[in-house]
Amino acid sequence: MSHLLLLAACLAAPPADPALPDWTPAMQRAADANTRFTCRMLGSVENRTSALCFSPLGLFAALAMVADADDSVRRELAAAIQLAPGDDEAPRAAASLARYYATPRAGVTLAFESALWGEPGRRLRRSSLERLTADFKPSFHAADFVKDAAASGGRLNRWAADAAGLTRASLLRDGRVPNGTLSALASGFRFRSEWADPFPPERTADAPFPLGDGTRFPVTVFHRAGTVRRFRDADVEVQELPLAGGEFSVVLIRLVEPRAALSREVTLTPERLATWLARLREEQRDDVAAPAIREEHTEAFDDRLSSAGVRGVGQASRVSLSERGFDCGAAALRPGTAFGGSYYIVRPGLFLLRDARRGTILCAGRHLAPAG
Repeated sequence: MSHLLLLAACLAAPPADPALPDWTPAMQRAADANTRFTCRMLGSVENRTSALCFSPLGLFAALAMVADADDSVRRELAAAIQLAPGDDEAPRAAASLARYYATPRAGVTLAFESALWGEPGRRLRRSSLERLTADFKPSFHAADFVKDAAASGGRLNRWAADAAGLTRASLLRDGRVPNGTLSALASGFRFRSEWADPFPPERTADAPFPLGDGTRFPVTVFHRAGTVRRFRDADVEVQELPLAGGEFSVVLIRLVEPRAALSREVTLTPERLATWLARLREEQRDDVAAPAIREEHTEAFDDRLSSAGVRGVGQASRVSLSERGFDCGAAALRPGTAFGGSYYIVRPGLFLLRDARRGTILCAGRHLAPAG
């Protein structure tokens, strides 16, 4: 594992509407593991690990690609992505999950693709390569990370930027892979869809977001009238916004108490999420509001993936929640290099892009949301 670089980036696919692959009980267990994995990734708020935006499915699939590549770290990798211990079908079910979401849908850009980079004579061992070929069908790219590190790293950066639509965040710092890298295993995911009920531009307005020092700055909020599935109690408001076709939706969760929103963030667990979603009820409202979200950054996940087999995992990602719909992309890697820090602002809102039928979480993160 010390010589294998994990990468994930987004690749588009042409729209189509073929029959979806069969959904199996093992795939549902993998989808449930994906939910647990997402909650874990969002769970280290006390350490100010921001998780502004990331693709749980992208990270999940990239790690699943090597979950049984090396017996010495197989159990650690399976545990890191929350697969049930002793479930021999789990790694291959994770691959089936990736293939399921690689199937194009009409009106939705949704794709998964994998690739293996390295010298032809220094690929993975035969058994691992055969499994990867059967499960993920990767493409192969020649790269010499020892003698031609700068050029190879540059090609990877350009590939990731083009595939994921990144304009600011870099996949590899300084365009170089870590010393000792012999091969790079890449996986890609991309999603774009319009709302089932779009937000009229003329109703878009700014709302104030208060900071801890008492200052305020504007947050753009979209508004529309119509139906929404919604739940609210004394602590949180949860609403589900369907995307075109009804298969996917965006779930927005925010704290409602203004003072709490200045210092706290939503704590997400699989149990709390299941409870909130079960309590959603359809309502007819004059004002359905959603905050504009536009993020692009690179983040390390070491504190949440602390097993030896997956140290150094980071992801460059982007997300856009607009009046028209939802668009996201990501590029993840295991670089063994440091990621830069930044000034942290408490974000009292969560967003989740999820399969409304199966529960798989494709993209997630935190956002600014006016309390009230």
